[in-house]
Amino acid sequence: AHARQHAESEHVDLENAQRVEIVLVPLDEGAVVHRRIADRHKLVEPALCQHEAADVLREVAREALQPVSKAQGAVQVLRRGQEHSAAEAIAAGHATYPSFRHFFPNDELRAKILPTFFRATVRDAVPFGSVLSAWTGDRVDAVAVWLPPGRFPWTPVRKLRATPAFLRIMMAAPRVFAPFARFGAGVEAAHRDAPHWYLVVMSVRAERQGQGLGTALVKPILERADRDGITCRLETADPNNIPFYTRLGFDVIDTAFAP
Repeated sequence: AHARQHAESEHVDLENAQRVEIVLVPLDEGAVVHRRIADRHKLVEPALCQHEAADVLREVAREALQPVSKAQGAVQVLRRGQEHSAAEAIAAGHATYPSFRHFFPNDELRAKILPTFFRATVRDAVPFGSVLSAWTGDRVDAVAVWLPPGRFPWTPVRKLRATPAFLRIMMAAPRVFAPFARFGAGVEAAHRDAPHWYLVVMSVRAERQGQGLGTALVKPILERADRDGITCRLETADPNNIPFYTRLGFDVIDTAFAP
């Protein structure tokens, strides 16, 4: 029903509008948990503070972020100033993603909204040192946006910083914005329990899929989480993604997030 309730705005320039960010979470349906630790514990340890999370990723970077191959390029922690390139890569990889096609069925409208959505997502995570990326030269080929334990849902301050991005999306698609936001709130509600690493979104450009980039972006955090005894979670709306994640040790635990 929501798929028919969008409205296009011909005069909204998402690229040149005021710079913005907001609470942006991927619109997915199947909750997935890393099975080696999914049922092990009820964590009550305090959430990581920002500098501690950055230290975790620096350790991961020293230990595991190596070139996948000379042809595939290097995997690295994304830095400030690289958010735009990362968001473009994520948007390219999610151009036909089921949840986004559901909320924004018009191809042109979706192509405008996704970079805005993902720029805010990436900007929020970069300060935690938890965005991993694969590059070939100056081009981002793949991105995994992780949030450390205790960093999702977003705090009110982080939501406030991102408010302009939601406003831009609302202006571009006013009729679908309310169900879009409600769905995001539902995803948030599913993460208010024990602290866990959250894979907000992982995307590989179509022409680079099947070359090991996705695995290279996911495994470092899985290994760190296993050593620390912390769960990893994600959602996906594409059933074709399930085999990839199950090979990495995830189990589907909930299908309640369908839009």
